Amino acid sequence: MKVYIDSYGCTFNKADAQIMAGVLVENEIDIVDSIEEADVIIVNTCYVKLPTENKVVYKIQKLQKDFPDKKIIVSGCMVEIDPEKLEKIGPNCSWIGPHQLNKSADVVKGTYCGDVIRETGFTKESKVGVPKLIDDGLIHIIQICEGCLGACTFCCTRFARGPLNSYPIEDIVAEAKEAIENGACEIQLTAQDTAAFGRDSGEKLSDLIKEVA
Repeated sequence: MKVYIDSYGCTFNKADAQIMAGVLVENEIDIVDSIEEADVIIVNTCYVKLPTENKVVYKIQKLQKDFPDKKIIVSGCMVEIDPEKLEKIGPNCSWIGPHQLNKSADVVKGTYCGDVIRETGFTKESKVGVPKLIDDGLIHIIQICEGCLGACTFCCTRFARGPLNSYPIEDIVAEAKEAIENGACEIQLTAQDTAAFGRDSGEKLSDLIKEVA
């Protein structure tokens, strides 16, 4: 089975795509570089701005039209932010919510066999130290926390990422060390609200940066 991942948006979403790819490879599912080679296409969506929203909606519709025999899975922020529109434009698409990446292989296998699977909802599972398939070995992205403490009326990202969930400094440092040992020259620490790191766990961003450096 072969999967193509088309990812949009921020570094955090890119890291989510790397996690999905890592989970798939661990389950003996191949990641390919072109849509034509793929049996299943994953569109990892960004939904934070209207131009990007329009772009991913168009992409999902176009893929269904251009490749009617291929199975399509939608992941990323759109799944949690706008499921009604997603159901309307892609009723036969499966979904992988941002907090359900560990189920990626099961969703891909089921979708390939003809099922429509919808994995959504929030969890507190860490995204640090999990399998990743890195496309650029020199740059390694580490997600340090997910979600935020705010309730800004202008922002829809909170509906996709949920309340703040900071990951332990010890685990982040361990992943950074492993990445450097594997040849990484640049470590990118990413989050929806980096400055909020640790406000839910009692740890401090300054301590994290000091430990990683």
